[in-house]
Amino acid sequence: MYIIARTWLIHGQPLYIQKFTRVKERDIRVFVVGDEVLGAIYRYAPPHSWKTNVAQGAKVEKANVDEEVKELALRATKALGLLYAGVDIGEDGEGYVVYEVNSAPQWGGFMAATGINPAEKIADFIIKLLKK
Repeated sequence: MYIIARTWLIHGQPLYIQKFTRVKERDIRVFVVGDEVLGAIYRYAPPHSWKTNVAQGAKVEKANVDEEVKELALRATKALGLLYAGVDIGEDGEGYVVYEVNSAPQWGGFMAATGINPAEKIADFIIKLLKK
């Protein structure tokens, strides 16, 4: 592993390192617009896969998440200076872990599971910002 990392760095390529997290069969996608959590879904990996991307066959269901998850998603979105995001959160033995903050998230699975249209919410939010 050291040789691979060294080679990438020598050639000026970015190298991302993260702590290993034991993956469960699902993760949580929280959709944030401004200071509001629109909702959340569980995304279940298809059989024999760890990937929970809807485009790669994951199944979704509406999730009722606790305040800790909502606050984590809001903080992650704000930390990156985003107006909206799809925040992917996992659960491990120590609590919740932010896997990814998507600045251009897909929302087909979210809409199907929650009935909420993020495009409308984003448009309303932007219009309010422009009127200030």
